[in-house]
Amino acid sequence: MRPLLPRAKNYPPTASPYRVVITPDGELALTAGQGYGNGIDRDAITVIDLKSKPMRTIDYIPIGTVPESIEISPDGKLLAAVVMNGSNLASHESKSH
Repeated sequence: MRPLLPRAKNYPPTASPYRVVITPDGELALTAGQGYGNGIDRDAITVIDLKSKPMRTIDYIPIGTVPESIEISPDGKLLAAVVMNGSNLASHESKSH
């Protein structure tokens, strides 16, 4: 696990957030989101501190292209993310990597 960013700084969530999960202890919300589409911002998991007043984004975890869904394990130790990365293209339109 990588450490979260300092709580003193406020970060906006990514554009187009998709699916929100709450950690079992109720302290954090995590959402997958697409960057702002400007070629600079990356798709990421946004970590939101629900205990701070006001609630605030405290970290971004970069992930693959076009996050579709996320889910957290019952013990809150693991987070799984599904990313499309062009997987919805017809076979004749597939991207070469």
